[in-house]
Amino acid sequence: MRFMGRPIFGMTAVAVASALWAANARAAMTVVNPNGGPHTFTLTTFASGFPNNASIGPFGVAFRTDGKVLVTDGVGELVYLFPSHADNQVATSVPTPGNFSAASGILRGMAQIPVNSSWRYFLTREGAGVVEIDENAQLLTPTGWAVPAATGITPFPPAVVSPHNGHLFVSSRSSPAAVYEVDPSSTGTIPVTLFQGSTVDGVPFAPDGISCSPDGTILYVASQTNGTGTGRIIGMGLTSTNWGTVVYDSGDFGDGIDGLAVGVGTLTGYIYANFNGGDVWEVGLPGGTEPTVKRVIAMGGSRGDFIATDTDVNCSAGFPSLLLTQTDSILRLDPPGGGWFAGPTSSTKPVIVPPPVPAMSRWEAGLLAGALGILALIAGKRRWAEGFPRV
Repeated sequence: MRFMGRPIFGMTAVAVASALWAANARAAMTVVNPNGGPHTFTLTTFASGFPNNASIGPFGVAFRTDGKVLVTDGVGELVYLFPSHADNQVATSVPTPGNFSAASGILRGMAQIPVNSSWRYFLTREGAGVVEIDENAQLLTPTGWAVPAATGITPFPPAVVSPHNGHLFVSSRSSPAAVYEVDPSSTGTIPVTLFQGSTVDGVPFAPDGISCSPDGTILYVASQTNGTGTGRIIGMGLTSTNWGTVVYDSGDFGDGIDGLAVGVGTLTGYIYANFNGGDVWEVGLPGGTEPTVKRVIAMGGSRGDFIATDTDVNCSAGFPSLLLTQTDSILRLDPPGGGWFAGPTSSTKPVIVPPPVPAMSRWEAGLLAGALGILALIAGKRRWAEGFPRV
């Protein structure tokens, strides 16, 4: 466990609600344990000191096989290269090998897909689609893949056997808005439309951060705003029977949403959202233990944007942590023991999922019941014998 982690504390629903409407410019984020919340989180800082403009700063995060970390910068159009996954690093002290300031399109998200024992890295550039870079942030595909107004990007889960393996999903803030599937097997392949439309369930649709469910059946999309400062989480089907169909709608929140991450392990049944107003929410999903819950787990940040799962720096129980981009920093949220966050975005320490406990067969259950019965009989005879006086 990192010594900088701060334990969370209890808060009333009234205090949470009042803080949600506080001014947008806030102090350092603090972690809260909302009244009735089952999970305990801690918070540290991965990196600080990023330049920012109009609250825009670092965006995408990706990880190299040598333990170094790539971060895109939406202000200077740079890609930072941090030497390790350690906390408390400073952006102004690390190199920026990728410089896209002379190119068209603002740097946004970053994603990686596994290839043999290495990775391929992809950037979204608003106005210039999806491009590929190498691990030193040098451009490999100047033309790339044509996605208008590209912003959020995520890979299909590589562990899931599917025709979508090795593909990317990309959100587009074009008009009408859309979500595309990109096959990067060759440069210039035409993206496949997963969903396109100006509204979802009658509400204006403006997609931003996106994240796949671990089983590859649902793509969760953060619809950042409907024009009134609110946002929602939309789930879109990825199976052959519900491709592109809206299968989940969280309803409106009181703030715009960018980054999303799906919970795994003890966090199964929840999705985590990074809000523009500086809060992080835990949202219950259908089929989970709390399918209707919406609770704040961290608040007081500067400006939330994208999310990345870091399996190389683990919490105390050895599970991956979550990186949250802010106005001029990237924070790290550690989950409770036994829980972590989905996302094939790391390198040197892949997630090791504990094997499920196998169910007992009828024969094994009968054998166990018989053994317990014998033990109960022995214990009963002993108590019966102890009831007689000794001679």
